[in-house]
Amino acid sequence: RAASAIDNAKLFSESQEARMRFEGIFLALPDALVVADADRRSTLVNPAGLQLFGYSEGEMIGQPTSICYASEGDFQRMGEQN
Repeated sequence: RAASAIDNAKLFSESQEARMRFEGIFLALPDALVVADADRRSTLVNPAGLQLFGYSEGEMIGQPTSICYASEGDFQRMGEQN
């Protein structure tokens, strides 16, 4: 039981370290990055993406990623490719 608790603590620590590394890269990335769910709604947007598209995080999260495209046609074509 103690070994299991130690293993769990180690896994938790490793996952926290990985999350911090990801967050650091995500925030510092000079290119826009928008993460979307299966419905093509924004779930995560880095600062470069917010600046490029001119929205706040609150305005982008949960919105269709169509707001990132020049036209609805471009959005539809990209969806057909994936």
